[in-house]
Amino acid sequence: MSLWVFAEAVPGVITDYEGEWFDVFFVRMQNDTVEYYNLDNLNLLKKIYKLDLRRIELKTSDSVLQVDLDLSDFEWEITKDSVEQIADVEEPEKGFAYLLVKSNPEGARVYVDGVLTDGVTPLILEDLAAKKSQIMVRKYLKGVDWWGSLEVELVNGDTTEVEIKLLKPHTQFSVQTVPTDVEVYIDNRPSLNTMPKYISDTVITNIRPGPHRHITFFKEGYYDTTVVVDIEAFMPNLIGVDLRIIKEDLIKLDEQLNFAKSRKKRWVGRGMWYSAIIPVLSSGVLYYLANSDWAKAADYKYMYEDAAFHSTETDRFIKENSNLNDSGDLKAKIAAGIGTVGLALVLTGIVLHF
Repeated sequence: MSLWVFAEAVPGVITDYEGEWFDVFFVRMQNDTVEYYNLDNLNLLKKIYKLDLRRIELKTSDSVLQVDLDLSDFEWEITKDSVEQIADVEEPEKGFAYLLVKSNPEGARVYVDGVLTDGVTPLILEDLAAKKSQIMVRKYLKGVDWWGSLEVELVNGDTTEVEIKLLKPHTQFSVQTVPTDVEVYIDNRPSLNTMPKYISDTVITNIRPGPHRHITFFKEGYYDTTVVVDIEAFMPNLIGVDLRIIKEDLIKLDEQLNFAKSRKKRWVGRGMWYSAIIPVLSSGVLYYLANSDWAKAADYKYMYEDAAFHSTETDRFIKENSNLNDSGDLKAKIAAGIGTVGLALVLTGIVLHF
């Protein structure tokens, strides 16, 4: 039995390894206590929390394996019947990058790639890995945690200075799925008249917090999945779901494919309805202008027919009458063509929709 420890201080993972991952615990510090969450998909966990292998101290006894994480002041114990082998993990070379972190306002805690550091801003950090890192700052203000973040490129041997503004907290909901490109519905379900508002992986901001929110996931070739979660206010709520692939249930798979096809046709038809609005309105406007030209032409005809004798003025009336009639006829023909296109879109939309 080998033990590997993945740690990021605030989230960490402890798991047993014996040929395949068979026992996974997600460990989180919460109010000075340790919370354990059983997970059965390490790949999903690694996808959500970009986990980093770090060196740890291991102590063994007959029945107790102690894991002392150097990233925190806590000692966690996992009771096992026996310990046959312990695998230590080499710590990656950190490099010699330096970072000066300032925040507005000052006095914020600093996280580097999710790892809580010692001290508050303004803070100088030494011996960091020379790479692109996510820097986050946090401070408790007005009863809630205010956060700020910035991605920075740390250069080997250089000191990088950043100033991060703490932002007013808002509720957000991060959705991660395996596979990706999954339709996500909040307190709703997929139907012929409902298209997805969100596609995973996604971060939903300004979502209404509350308990027992139903989150439904749909993707062709996978079983529909619904989970019930509590979305906490002013927190970066996170959910990860591993959809189960449909392997042998051909009836279910056929139902999904027919549903997706019918929904697509319906929404294409609805799109055609909306597309028909412009040509129909344009046809109506052109027909109105054509009638206006014909009315003016009729006025000029009345004037030259009512004239007592022929003159240059009557010649102008005759020419204006002819030009206006031609203009009205052209506009009417264009209106008829555009109107035909609009009518065709409407009829095709009706056929596809129903």
